[in-house]
Amino acid sequence: MDNDPRVVAQGDAPAPFTAKEIRTGCPEGRRVTIRYVDPKGENTYRTTTFTACDEEGAMLAIQAVDAGGRPIGEASQFRATWDELQAHASFPTHQTTISREPLGTPLGDLDCLRYEVDDSVTIRILWFASDLPGLPVKTQEVDGEAARLTSEMIENVV
Repeated sequence: MDNDPRVVAQGDAPAPFTAKEIRTGCPEGRRVTIRYVDPKGENTYRTTTFTACDEEGAMLAIQAVDAGGRPIGEASQFRATWDELQAHASFPTHQTTISREPLGTPLGDLDCLRYEVDDSVTIRILWFASDLPGLPVKTQEVDGEAARLTSEMIENVV
């Protein structure tokens, strides 16, 4: 792995962020809201809030919300280490193409790392904003010739 802190496992491409960068970029209280789009084009929304952060990891509170940000039901919580969060963006080298790409988003224009992951069934494209360590700001799936938005970060509050 050549001691590259972005490489999570042998044979994987470098992740967009190290565990340390995620820890620094996701302080206690950071909240992101993601809009998810299902195959029928229906939107759902979810917030992820980082709580109880320490050197090893954080509690994440996941809350379904409506389009106006009002909670729906009960929030769920789980603990994740910074290493586990980094591993979520680790993909096999032979399936992954990484490039830099500017991206217009609801958060504004962002400089992103674009990960295209082709598992020979579906191509997933994930954009990670260079200045927002953690979750991708946009994801898309390509099946054959059809591409569809699957998620987009619409709010980032630190």
